[in-house]
Amino acid sequence: MASPHHIKSCHKYSGCGNAFIVIDHRTPIFPLTDKSTVSYLCSKHDVDGILLLENSESADFKMRIINADGSEAEMCGNGVRCAVKYLKDQKISSSKQITLETLGSNVSARIEGDTVTVDLPPPTRIQWNLPLTIGDESIHVHFLNTGVPHAVLFSAPQHLGPKIRHHTAFSPEGTNVTFVTPSHEEGLIFATYERGVEKITQACGTGALAAAVVANKILQLPSPITLYPPSREPLTVSFQTNGNQLSSISLTGPAKFLEEIPFSLEGNRVYL
Repeated sequence: MASPHHIKSCHKYSGCGNAFIVIDHRTPIFPLTDKSTVSYLCSKHDVDGILLLENSESADFKMRIINADGSEAEMCGNGVRCAVKYLKDQKISSSKQITLETLGSNVSARIEGDTVTVDLPPPTRIQWNLPLTIGDESIHVHFLNTGVPHAVLFSAPQHLGPKIRHHTAFSPEGTNVTFVTPSHEEGLIFATYERGVEKITQACGTGALAAAVVANKILQLPSPITLYPPSREPLTVSFQTNGNQLSSISLTGPAKFLEEIPFSLEGNRVYL
């Protein structure tokens, strides 16, 4: 076991039930290549991934998103909100507006209390009504990239998640799979089978974005759109259009601190 002077701490945060361990990684300490350690830590602390905050040359900070399986994600909407709340809580940044460099793009976020709004690039690679064959069944999905790829389906059984996630149409990178159920009383109910976590998570920010974009196109829902993930904590997606094209899009929702987690260093090993 590491000696006491090696003991530090990291923090667990939640964005609508999407939970992460957030680590100040401006001085690198985390074993990024050790996927078994990542999987163990995520399982032990019941989180969907690990967020590493690093120095950036193009933004205020760089955020790296390590999924529960050890893979690195391009973007995470709930993760950005948690990272910004962490930076504010830890007094690392006093600004109400923070830019973050991610693997996919640079994003800007604004914080007011426990609510964080993230401004993101418009979605890309959009394909409407993409036909897929799964066993003896033929289905159609709407595919788009909202920072990470998503296949979106309306009122479909969620057991299709793993099959669509690994479908050859989306190889080699695979896709997240977002299931949407319209609700006239509540807006949209959605759930995302997340690539890299390999299960339906309590919330998915990029999934909310994908669901809202598809609902605007297919159901003609106007901005802003309120969406409810499995956690039932609402997310709001706002956007502006220029003709048939989205010119801007943002995600608003809560981010909150859950607990402090001590960890110790022994050589290049991390113990949480």
